[in-house]
Amino acid sequence: MGPTNKYPKAWFRIQSHSRAYNPGDDPEAESKHINEGLKAKTADPLWFITQQWMMGEFMAEDAGSLVKTELEYYSDKVNYYTLGQGTNSSYTNLPRNLPLETLIEREIVPWDWRMIVRAGQQFERFVRQNLDKETATTELAALMVNYSIRIPEDEEMDEASRTNLKLVEGKVLNGKKIYENRNAIKSYNLSTSIDNFISWYKSLYSQTQNNSLPQWKTKTLDYSFGVKTENGPEIVSDNYRNGDLEWYSSNMEAGTDSTLNPPDDKFTTISVTPNRVKFAGMPHPRWWAMEDSIMDFGKIDPNTTELIKLMLMNYTLTQGDDWFVVPLILETGTITLVRKIITTDSFGVQLEIPNGRFNSSEPLDRWDLFSLSKQDNPAQNADLDFLYIPPSCGFREESQPLEEVLFLRDEFSNIVFGIEKTIPNAWGNSKNALEFYFEKEVEEKVADSPVVKDMLKFKLATKIAPNWIPYQAQHIAEEGNFSQVFLKQAQIPNPDKDISDLQDEIGKSEPLSNILQESQELNEETITRAGLKVQIKKQRMRWIDGKTYVWIGRNILTGRGEGNSGLKWDVILDRIRKEVGNGS
Repeated sequence: MGPTNKYPKAWFRIQSHSRAYNPGDDPEAESKHINEGLKAKTADPLWFITQQWMMGEFMAEDAGSLVKTELEYYSDKVNYYTLGQGTNSSYTNLPRNLPLETLIEREIVPWDWRMIVRAGQQFERFVRQNLDKETATTELAALMVNYSIRIPEDEEMDEASRTNLKLVEGKVLNGKKIYENRNAIKSYNLSTSIDNFISWYKSLYSQTQNNSLPQWKTKTLDYSFGVKTENGPEIVSDNYRNGDLEWYSSNMEAGTDSTLNPPDDKFTTISVTPNRVKFAGMPHPRWWAMEDSIMDFGKIDPNTTELIKLMLMNYTLTQGDDWFVVPLILETGTITLVRKIITTDSFGVQLEIPNGRFNSSEPLDRWDLFSLSKQDNPAQNADLDFLYIPPSCGFREESQPLEEVLFLRDEFSNIVFGIEKTIPNAWGNSKNALEFYFEKEVEEKVADSPVVKDMLKFKLATKIAPNWIPYQAQHIAEEGNFSQVFLKQAQIPNPDKDISDLQDEIGKSEPLSNILQESQELNEETITRAGLKVQIKKQRMRWIDGKTYVWIGRNILTGRGEGNSGLKWDVILDRIRKEVGNGS
């Protein structure tokens, strides 16, 4: 409302007021009626008592607020780990300064030519820093004779990598040779530079010392490892593959004692003040307090069959302020058993909260949360009453795939294919695998020969893309087992060659990616109808001590369904329309 003629310089607003006061023209009465309205008085106190009776507030409930909570718990550190199949491998001390993801996934970092050039340049910097100018120039010139970069004649590489190498050939030291011959080079005046160079190289990546990866299962395309405490149960992960290493990625070792029964003197008791649970859009428990507008529970319109919505409304609108949080700070890489929780309210009443797990022989009649399952019998985990916090970080940064292979089923040809999508070139860059195959392919010149007009052409098989590597189903060599099969890497014959020349080509294929070179055999159940995608990426993570770790690991993702390679067997192609002798 705007100014009026009676009060030309005043502005009025519409607001509620108590009927007990009529503001009129009295400013004092104006202030009184606002205060009285905020008091929310009622003329019928019996109505409030009736509402309290209807809401069940006179049913002798303990309405005291929690003021203290005593918690008794035992926590044991995970001290050992093993790479491979649980009890079949030996356990070693778990390094505390390394995330479990890095320890499990890391591989040896290959020496690509970019890394070789980078290492050679870095070593030259160390030499110039540690020696005077004249001595450094003399030493580097002597090293350049035997340790400079030379383009290898027998190495296959794409044109981009060869072009980059030509720019540094004979001008930069070969960092790989420097590292491999570091003990011999130390005999020169380069001892300090070699030590600095080795420390620099080891700080770049967290990697294994050899190409052995016992934790990577080539037949199932996943990781396998285990951890254990000093006296507690053994925890294994048989099919870790999604890059998210949490408690649900593990199970209890089969055939071992999975109970956790520490002596009484090992338990710790703490006393803390519980905090109320808060969430977005939560109804405020105090009178005249306004909720935020993030969520509008009043607009929820559930049906009688929508139990989830009804439970949500009951939790948020009726019991939202009845939940409390008891903070318990635990170290990462621990197994914790909470034995007792005792609460004390404002009236001094103590209540011991029992275990919330409900165990039953029937899996559907059991209530359980955040507990591990047994490896041999997931339905029976009544004794696994502890919380496992793996020594993992969780968040990581990932590069674009250095290698990517897509496994899929081709039902038209009844073959499983491993499709190389991305492979690293000699310079260490990701490159389309199909383009790499085309550059690698040698062009064969075929002499012109007269062809009979309208001649039919027979081919043993149609040609498919060279980055499609087939896997052929074969029976498992076990006596009496004729129904189980596995997938073995095979090769499609080159249809452009004569049938008599194909005997030497039929057999194992020659893929370019490390993933397919390692996985010569696969379990048949590994490749489902959805397919599988395996990627090798650079991973980066910051650990709890603030140190950053970089390694090369693998991600295993769900594929995109079935595919069609276009492969056909025993086909007759269309008639060749070629004139005799005219080259058309």
